[in-house]
Amino acid sequence: MVKSVDALRGLAELSPSALVGGRTDGTITFVNAAVGPLLGWPADELVGRDVTVLWPARFHPRYCGLLHGILHVRPASGAALEGEYVLVRRDGQELAAHVASRWVDTDEGPISICALTDLSERDRAEGALRSLAERDPLTGLFNRRRFEDELRTEVARAGRYGDGAALLVLDVDRFKDVNDTLGHQAGDELLCAVADRLSGRLRESDVLARLGGDEFAVLLPSATRDQAESVAADLLETLRARPFALTGQPLRITASSGVSALAGRNLAPAAVLTEADLAMYDAKANGRDGVAVFSEAGQATIHARRTWADRIRSAMVEDGFQLYGQPIVDLVTGIRERVELLLRLPDPDGRLALPAQFMPIAERFGLTRSVDRWVTRRAIELLGDDPGGALPRLHVNLSPTTVSDPDLPRLVDAMAGEHEVDPARLTFEITEAVAVSELEATAAFAGRVRVLGCEVALDDFGRSVAGLHHLKDLPIDLIKIDGELLAGLADDPTGRLIVGAVTELARTLDLRTVAEHVPDDATLAILREARVDYGQGHHLGTPQPVADLLRAR
Repeated sequence: MVKSVDALRGLAELSPSALVGGRTDGTITFVNAAVGPLLGWPADELVGRDVTVLWPARFHPRYCGLLHGILHVRPASGAALEGEYVLVRRDGQELAAHVASRWVDTDEGPISICALTDLSERDRAEGALRSLAERDPLTGLFNRRRFEDELRTEVARAGRYGDGAALLVLDVDRFKDVNDTLGHQAGDELLCAVADRLSGRLRESDVLARLGGDEFAVLLPSATRDQAESVAADLLETLRARPFALTGQPLRITASSGVSALAGRNLAPAAVLTEADLAMYDAKANGRDGVAVFSEAGQATIHARRTWADRIRSAMVEDGFQLYGQPIVDLVTGIRERVELLLRLPDPDGRLALPAQFMPIAERFGLTRSVDRWVTRRAIELLGDDPGGALPRLHVNLSPTTVSDPDLPRLVDAMAGEHEVDPARLTFEITEAVAVSELEATAAFAGRVRVLGCEVALDDFGRSVAGLHHLKDLPIDLIKIDGELLAGLADDPTGRLIVGAVTELARTLDLRTVAEHVPDDATLAILREARVDYGQGHHLGTPQPVADLLRAR
């Protein structure tokens, strides 16, 4: 049916959508009122112009080809054009729009009616989502995921063209002390300030990211090893040169950095990150506040750590760990009421490696939660083999990452039911440093396991003032007084006052106390006088294979 052009104009004005009518020669015949706000053109200025006035110049060749097809090869169905295109406003600003057009036969010949829908809000929303996926929410820098994509691209480019490039990893020294003494808000402020300073010293082509925690990474395209080392030293000087203003007081910090150079080497992106990470730890081991460059000699370190990681995995699968236990003695009755489980890992020579040797490696390879679950499972199995309840309560140490493990309480509940074990016979130990730095996670975890009946102990208590401040916020049952507070206690009146005050505070909060690393009888007498509940240490009982210790019960 042939329609009147005037009727189409009238109908177009009733539509809230931006509509443009055009002839087969590309001339605009009418627009409705909604076009003005969208494109910035008054209706009387657009009518009579060629439709190309709405196209960015850079798209003319492409759009002209499309227009030729629309105008001269019109489909029999009458469909002309539909899709997403870039338009240009009168002020030159570009906008993304969805364009849908249909041909209509009129008394003045075929007219194409184009409906224009602004996609800017959608694009902004999608951009915001991309930003959330790619950006660290605290500092605004690239996050680890996006940085690894950038690193992958640069590694491929350097491998293809033989160009130099380098990666450096930078870690703030003693960052936990900031969180422990000044609080998490101050720690977050420091990370943002560090990010700003680093950004200000880098080239536009360099890629800066926050990998997590207090660890940053910088990708340096077209940089030699020496240049990367120089950049790393400059960044450390930038952080060291001026104090940071946190919570109204100046704070000087240092950082350690590791460098890995890509030139002439065919490496996987993960290997480059590992190299820079290992070099950074070497810098920390050498006294912090310095730069270390990864060398081929470092391959032995990588191999050794991977070997440890493989041994840890095998030990969990094949029950290769050995459990030792150290008694915790009631200072009134002298009875061994509790046993702290201590993990050992036999090395190929038959010697037993202590947790300090292998747990940092487990942490680097993301194995600590699995290790803690293994110990928890074995503890419940041990208690399950003692249906009469003759064995003492067992203490299990938890790693920092396990505190935020939502599955461990469910595992405890399920396994306790399977082995008919009362969860009240288990105590989980969390260090003061972890509890303070992960306060919400610790409180949540403690709440969940205490509902099951388990106890929670705050280990190494007394190392910081922050632990004392947050004591009231933590749902715990015991505090283990750090052994350093007991050193020389017999000749230290101040130390005796501190231990007495801690014990009295614990009693006020209805908590029991354990003194760690009790060295001698003189200290033991002081602890009894202060009414400390339990004692632990070589003077009261050395670690033994747990089976032997439990049999001796």
